[in-house]
Amino acid sequence: MTRLKIGNAWTDRIKAFNDTRGLLMPIKPIFVPPIKEVIYSFTQKAGTFRGMHAQRGLAKLVCCVAGQVEDFIVDLWRDSSTYLMVEHVTLDQGMAIHVPGHCAHGFQALTDGAALVYMYSEPYDKSKEYGVRYDDPKVGIKLPLPLNVISDRDK
Repeated sequence: MTRLKIGNAWTDRIKAFNDTRGLLMPIKPIFVPPIKEVIYSFTQKAGTFRGMHAQRGLAKLVCCVAGQVEDFIVDLWRDSSTYLMVEHVTLDQGMAIHVPGHCAHGFQALTDGAALVYMYSEPYDKSKEYGVRYDDPKVGIKLPLPLNVISDRDK
């Protein structure tokens, strides 16, 4: 486990078991809060950006299960010594990042066919959702690839 500068944020490589049949990757044991919801995300094209989303009180474990992404978290807790700090890490298959409940999360796909599994500490609730724009100058996220796909919601 590697601790990040933002409080309670960390990355870890999940031990995978490979054999002639393929891959088995037990994800749950590294996530401490009870898992209330699991989300699968598949991104077709490299350069696609998703984020920066947060939900009050929702911690996430985000695990890359295929491809590669540049993953970003932003501390949105105003009383934090790391308020508006951005952390970014490259996730490939088997890498996970823990996103604390006071952080926004987003990623840019570095490869075609990037897939992530999210484990939420709380069910998704649109009424509690908030976030920041990836291109907000106060945040200063620098995407590693040219942006080629982004939803209207994330602009």
